[in-house]
Amino acid sequence: MLNLTKTLFISALTFSLAACSTGSETQTGSPLPSSSPAASSAASPSAQTTDSTTDVAEADLLQANSPNGLTITGMSAIEKNAQGNWRWALGPETRVTFNMSKAQPVALDFSFTNPIRDQDVVIEANGVTVERIENIKLNDTVKRRAEFQGVEGSNTVVFKYKGWNTKPVTIAPNDKRPMAISFTQLKIQS
Repeated sequence: MLNLTKTLFISALTFSLAACSTGSETQTGSPLPSSSPAASSAASPSAQTTDSTTDVAEADLLQANSPNGLTITGMSAIEKNAQGNWRWALGPETRVTFNMSKAQPVALDFSFTNPIRDQDVVIEANGVTVERIENIKLNDTVKRRAEFQGVEGSNTVVFKYKGWNTKPVTIAPNDKRPMAISFTQLKIQS
């Protein structure tokens, strides 16, 4: 029954975390999601959920606003159009916390578009920097996989941003959210 429950849980979610930074790719000239930030759906400033009893095996933060077993801060709700889903990460940081019943490798797969000139993004897992992406050009798309060793109990992944809407520039005058990057993929898997 436990294996069936875990299988159903893995099927229901798709969020990838594993163990110490590997493959990376940066593409230039990729546009932001084609809906204007000012015209996008009125998303809550920060989706958040907590369930300390669920062991996260896999979760996709672009398919569910609050995947079971995660606590999420610094991220707007999922937005979508005909081209797909995205979520605005909010400055100064986005934080995802989840529990694991045993220490094991975790993989974090993410892709984002950058709306801030010369943006820097630092990714930490359990207090250790696993990726540092500096001087990202305006409208560039970044795709990465960061791997780290998850620990038994609470695990935390943090994305830290140098800039966001109104700091240092306003990217969406009619939208006061502190939008830093636009995630088009964000998965954790253990």
